Amino acid sequence: MAIEREYKLDSSGIADPLKVEIGTGLSKVAETRKQQLSLYFDSAGLDLGRLGIGLRFRTVDDEPIKGVWTMKIPRNFNSAGATQREEIEVEGERSEIPGPIRKVLQRLNLLDSLIPTVSLKTDRTSFKVAMDGVKLPIEIDLDLVEFLDGSVYREVEIEVQKRELDGVAASIAGRFESAGGIPSKKTKLERATERSPYGPLAETIQPDLTSLEFWLRNGLLLSSLMLSSLVALPGEVEAFSFRGVVWEAVCYLRALVSETSEIELLLDEYAELSGSISEGRDFIASGDRLAESIYNRHFALFGPESSGHDALKGLDLSAVLTWDDEYLRSLLASVRKLDEVFNSIEDPPKSMTSVDRVSLLVDELLDIVIGAVPIGMDITLAKSAAEFFDLAVGKKVSSVSSGKTVNFHGLKIALSQLLKDLELLERA
Repeated sequence: MAIEREYKLDSSGIADPLKVEIGTGLSKVAETRKQQLSLYFDSAGLDLGRLGIGLRFRTVDDEPIKGVWTMKIPRNFNSAGATQREEIEVEGERSEIPGPIRKVLQRLNLLDSLIPTVSLKTDRTSFKVAMDGVKLPIEIDLDLVEFLDGSVYREVEIEVQKRELDGVAASIAGRFESAGGIPSKKTKLERATERSPYGPLAETIQPDLTSLEFWLRNGLLLSSLMLSSLVALPGEVEAFSFRGVVWEAVCYLRALVSETSEIELLLDEYAELSGSISEGRDFIASGDRLAESIYNRHFALFGPESSGHDALKGLDLSAVLTWDDEYLRSLLASVRKLDEVFNSIEDPPKSMTSVDRVSLLVDELLDIVIGAVPIGMDITLAKSAAEFFDLAVGKKVSSVSSGKTVNFHGLKIALSQLLKDLELLERA
């Protein structure tokens, strides 16, 4: 599971996408061509679509049975204009939905009501990007898409796997735009659904993934779904996925409830999961418990319509804090204050100090880091904020149980990165 970052452009206005130069020192290498058949699934009421979730099974080059199941869940982050989605991708057969995706569908009670909704065929020409002859983790896909109604659509996708290279990917997207491409946030699934019998329904339920109301209403649910799938995925998972998902959930809960005990309990539950991961212990059970706990909080706040539960009723959305410029300035001031304390420590070893001296500032900064909804937040800053959140929660819990001296070395490093990212954003 990883965050998918991609730039999409309608390339219908580009005379020949193959001939577009992608930039000085950059070249297109390792060309491949393949034909993909994508079958999308949802309920008859498009319940996945209401949450901005896409689910497909894709086969390549007429392979009849084996393919790749992919579920894409929206994330509330930005990165130089690229679309951000959490992507769960598992190889398998159409007849059996893999475990990580199955857990999401079970959580939504949609496993038994899932049906094929739309399909499309894509002729794809792909290239890797090289800089001065060295391959980069950036891929350019030139797609010719054919829908069930016989209409076709041309698209360019530039996918970047490392956030450090977002600027390079953005410049490539700019080259295609200069050649006549039109930037687009719309997915192939959305375009296919528009052309299908589900089009009228899709038009009425299409979520606004840029709105604060959407994320306050659905953020806890989406966080629980992502966490459920994370703990079921085989192999290693990017650390930010765990940290970021729970950090977001805490931010949403903080905006929706007034009881601090609710927040403290969720932090304690996360500390258990984080400790299991960092110590190499089995974290599946604690991860499932935390996902269930977050889901239950969502359900208590936004139960079925018949229950009458709606935490947004009476909530003044204009009073909800977000990571706007004013909030970032407040955060930056607190980060600098704590950084000065860390830098002033002279007692050897420098990475050791009394909990009493810095724990209050750490707790105050943690309170700010979870005190606003990170809607449309820069992905780089989100990663450093989530890392500080992870370590600060761990120290908050351990300081209660392990005495008066705590090693703050990791926190100091995380704080330095957070300070660096905040100052970069301030200059930008």
